[in-house]
Amino acid sequence: MLNVQPSRNKPTLLNDLIEQSNTDVAFFVETWLRPTGDEVTVSDLTPQTYTKVSFPRVNGRGGGIPITHEKALNVTCSIFSFKTFECCECKITNKGHNLSFVCLYRPPPNTKNKFTVKDFVAEFQNLLETYAIKKSWPIILGDFNFQSDKSDNLDVIRIQEVLTTYRLKQIVAVPTHNKSHILDWIITEDEEIIKDLQETDKIVSDHFVVTLQLDIQKPPP
Repeated sequence: MLNVQPSRNKPTLLNDLIEQSNTDVAFFVETWLRPTGDEVTVSDLTPQTYTKVSFPRVNGRGGGIPITHEKALNVTCSIFSFKTFECCECKITNKGHNLSFVCLYRPPPNTKNKFTVKDFVAEFQNLLETYAIKKSWPIILGDFNFQSDKSDNLDVIRIQEVLTTYRLKQIVAVPTHNKSHILDWIITEDEEIIKDLQETDKIVSDHFVVTLQLDIQKPPP
């Protein structure tokens, strides 16, 4: 997982990052890719043995969530429609077992978008409620633009209270940004499924690369 900021001038760097890390699924946010005109960039950042799904921001510049995954994986992706954040779901099917990820990018509120934390909390709860009803939780990851290292921050407290209500936990405990804050979160109901969680500074953007290994069986190539 990585906030790219933006990706148009980094396709080779991102391509190499995916291959060198031998990742199965890569989630990027804030790529600034356009709905049309950046097809070459999307292709260039995708290694030959991988395939990609891209959800660019439709209105205005910035944002965007592309997903790159190994072709051997059976992955289905779909987009959610929320006002205060961009969000997509990816379902991985392996031998009758399903694993879901939700990748999220929350733009910081400003005078132009007029987003508020209150509105985000309400929409985020709506997202969580859809999975609470299904009784099947995805791994939620992305750039939340909340500094979870500031445990006394009122906005962080509000989000943590929401997670606690649904028995979810944000598990990233080290800085993911060059300003020494934890902006990129991984939220899960089951910590035991995650074997290894790391962050590394690959100098791709002002965010660090966050990687995790899951305790599940990978299908053969």
